[in-house]
Amino acid sequence: MTIYEVLAYLCLFLAIPNDFRNKRNIFWATAGVFVLIAAIRGLSVGTDTISYYYGFTESTTTNFTEKGESEFLFSWWTYFCRTTINSYDFWMLANYGLMIGLIAWAIFRYSSNRQLSLYLFISCGFYLASFNIMREYIATAFIVLAIAVMSEHWKYRLWAFLLIMLFAVFIHNSAVVALPLLLLYKHNVSKNLQALIILFSFILGFFYLSRLSDSLFSWFIPFVGDRYKGYLTYEGDSGGRGFIGNFGVNVMFLVSLFLAKRSTLEGLWFKTYFLGMIVFNLFGGMYYLTRLTDNLSIVQIIVIPLIANDLRREGKRKQLFYWGYCSLIVVYSVSRFYLKGLSNPDLLPYVVRMGILGM
Repeated sequence: MTIYEVLAYLCLFLAIPNDFRNKRNIFWATAGVFVLIAAIRGLSVGTDTISYYYGFTESTTTNFTEKGESEFLFSWWTYFCRTTINSYDFWMLANYGLMIGLIAWAIFRYSSNRQLSLYLFISCGFYLASFNIMREYIATAFIVLAIAVMSEHWKYRLWAFLLIMLFAVFIHNSAVVALPLLLLYKHNVSKNLQALIILFSFILGFFYLSRLSDSLFSWFIPFVGDRYKGYLTYEGDSGGRGFIGNFGVNVMFLVSLFLAKRSTLEGLWFKTYFLGMIVFNLFGGMYYLTRLTDNLSIVQIIVIPLIANDLRREGKRKQLFYWGYCSLIVVYSVSRFYLKGLSNPDLLPYVVRMGILGM
């Protein structure tokens, strides 16, 4: 059993007893383990880990002052750490402390089952994806923070949302995918209309748009920087998904949609889940756009426990739905864990830097 499986199933085990699922100390200790495992991993663990290492050791001022560099914030932070502390270990701990800290805070503040949220964070592939695209996941953490701020009844929440989103975009440009939330947060969409939109986006994206990759590629080239042209010219596996896997993700959303209470549906967390599903269906089968999908879909780690808790609190009247939904969560998450999360061969074997520990 890999270290990832041990961590995932430990979280699932802790999510079951009432005494453990929301206990503050256990939650933050578990989140700390997430940070540590990611931050001390060896350079061979994760597709882009070695690139981040060289990006740190070779960081110069030109990384964030060159003309046209729109993601200067991460480059500036990297250069600052290299020239002041000059410790790759500190830099990685700080990056993952920030990333997982923001996501864990949102879980702690909004999830009705914190350990279940941590379990979904790793089993649905989000945590392990950060081993390959760390910078994008730092931006994603800021998106989560922006959604949390926007969910509060605060006078200046819109300005706070825009400021945080600006930070996210300057870290990784993919964060712009969250800007349509400005159109959704004050408007509610009926269950039936959401279901129709999801069905339409699934058919359009899976059967049509994924076949137009070359045309879309030629359209995108003039609008991206040199950093991303390698993704657009990639001619290998499109990064697409199989029909069964894609269908399962949509089934999970649709079941959640029709079981969710009105208050949950009208919250910004579920609206983000809805927008994320549209992005996933339309662009998840294209290599150069598939990375956009996690920026929004990650909120399901908060939404799914909310719906499960709502069903549990309904009492005997909804017990059948509750246990059915819990069973679906397990099937869905375990499938995602092995089809997405652990599918990258670069994640194994897990080793810490300098080869101190191998698992």
